Amino acid sequence: MLGKTLFVEMDKDPYVVTGVMPDVPENSLLQFKMLISYQTLVGWMNNGADNNWRNSDFYHFLQLKPGTGYRQLEARFPAFSQRYLKGNTVSGSDEKFSLQPLTRAHLYPDLEYEIGKTGNGKAVWAMLVIAFFILSIAWVNYINLSTTRAMERAKEVGIRKVAGASRSQLVQQFLSESVLLNLTALVFAVTLVQFVQPLFNGLLEQNLSLSLLLGKGYGGMLTPLLLLGVIITGVFLSGFYPAFALSAYRPVVVLKGKFQRSSKGIVLRKSLVVFQYAASIALIMGTCTVYYQIQYMTRMDLGIQLDQTLVVYGPGQTPWDSTFIHKANSLKTEVKKLASVKDAATSARMPGDRWGRLFDLQLAGNNSDQTLSSSNLHVDYDFIRVFGIKMLAGREFRSTDHKEDWAKVTSVIINRKAAELLGFLQPEQAVNRQVKFWRKTWDVVGVMENFHQQSLKNELEPVVFIPTYGTNNYFSFKVQPEGIAQTINQVKAKYLQFFPGNTFEYFFLDERFNRQYHDDILFGRLTLTFSVLAIVVACLGLLGLSLYATIQRTKEIGVRKILGASVVSILVMLSGDFIRLILLANLIAWPVAWWVMHKWLQNYAYKIGFTPWFFILPALLVLLTALLTISLQTLRAARSNPADALRYE
Repeated sequence: MLGKTLFVEMDKDPYVVTGVMPDVPENSLLQFKMLISYQTLVGWMNNGADNNWRNSDFYHFLQLKPGTGYRQLEARFPAFSQRYLKGNTVSGSDEKFSLQPLTRAHLYPDLEYEIGKTGNGKAVWAMLVIAFFILSIAWVNYINLSTTRAMERAKEVGIRKVAGASRSQLVQQFLSESVLLNLTALVFAVTLVQFVQPLFNGLLEQNLSLSLLLGKGYGGMLTPLLLLGVIITGVFLSGFYPAFALSAYRPVVVLKGKFQRSSKGIVLRKSLVVFQYAASIALIMGTCTVYYQIQYMTRMDLGIQLDQTLVVYGPGQTPWDSTFIHKANSLKTEVKKLASVKDAATSARMPGDRWGRLFDLQLAGNNSDQTLSSSNLHVDYDFIRVFGIKMLAGREFRSTDHKEDWAKVTSVIINRKAAELLGFLQPEQAVNRQVKFWRKTWDVVGVMENFHQQSLKNELEPVVFIPTYGTNNYFSFKVQPEGIAQTINQVKAKYLQFFPGNTFEYFFLDERFNRQYHDDILFGRLTLTFSVLAIVVACLGLLGLSLYATIQRTKEIGVRKILGASVVSILVMLSGDFIRLILLANLIAWPVAWWVMHKWLQNYAYKIGFTPWFFILPALLVLLTALLTISLQTLRAARSNPADALRYE
């Protein structure tokens, strides 16, 4: 391959291969198939980028000297901006530069244009916290079940003490049981992960494996320490209290059968029940909040019509010449003749993408150095009509606004927000006025309504539409929902007729736009899965406690039935204590969950509000689940023969 020549789209000059490197790892933030030198790229762009402070087409990587904190260097950037950009503003705020450590770039992105696919570090930590809650609920169950069985093990402790066992030996015995149980659970967990890994990967849409945790480097060192820490924590939390509580029994009292349950132990068990159900309720509230926020974002009117839009990539291998605009318009005309195609337009980028930026937008005649930053998009004269964008004043673009010679293009359309930032109180006031950017004066021929070109995580931005064509422009076709496959084949045939030698690639705009919510949807799936798991684990513990409570009150149940108590009254009696604990758990979970989800919603510029149902529905769900769990055992006890109950023990 060395020495071979390659041709790149939009460039007539050949490139010589001077080296071959291994494939970039799949989990690398930086993904590329070819590297071109900076000097070659700047020469190819031919726009003075190397000497233009306003050019933002590059990522800059800085290797700092040892001992230099990046915050120290970052602190000098405001003065840099004032010196070279003269205090430019972005939608009314100062234009600022910042540094982003490469180690944080994937999980904690904070750049306007990210260089690669990024993740959500907050979501990762949220999953870790949720996993810890579920593990804590399991430990709580162990503590509860261990202490509720204290009566059964009391005689064992008494006999061991009479036989000469010291308290330290008993503590070691019970802690050893906890260690064995936690190690067994670890082995079972690792085995279970192997079986459910394909399902979990499908849920996450990732290719995760335990080998990532046990490999070389940081992860390989951290994983054994993390597992050891979990085991030690589990042994301490789940075994410490039962070991010291059980080993404290006085053998004389126990062997005489006068053992009484400690009031402190009862309070602890009730507190632990409240904790695990409060955690479950908080998880359900979080799941509901994520679900409704996603529904809100995907169903909100964006001010632009994205549905049933087939988008075809532009003919990048076709060189620009005097016939290109005619070919592009002819393709649209021919495709619109198809019965399944309603309309067509072209644009440099699509909604859902990060559009280009203007850093020097200002009203013509304004002698101030203060300028505005705005998004901009190159479109044809059909774009506004095809995408249903509402015009507030002036007119849409006409075919005469498009020129083969870029220097002769003078018309622009701005949105309401751009007009307001330029100082116009009403949209009509901006029509036929002039603005300046790119060292050129432009005529404002129309003002359109604001619309969301990105997800609702972002605020509305000022937008400038410029009437131009390019070989990399997308073709957007509004199509009928019926016979999509046939429509795609027909559009492909027309496309290759006008632009032979190009690859026909396409996507549907609404699907691509909604990919911006991909991470949020995955987060919602995970919280739902973990919430269900938390409730199941909590109910298992509640089932054990209700079983033990029922056994403890067997004689009482028999006496009450003989005295005429109904099944319903006994069921209410046995369930009452647990229901009160779950109601208390709601009161604790509500403010905590509200605060956490309120913080999470701050990541979105447009968000839902909390209604009473956000609190009532999780409470009812958990309450009904707990009632069903308790009823499985208590109903059986309430319907039992009282004679059998009175013969108990």
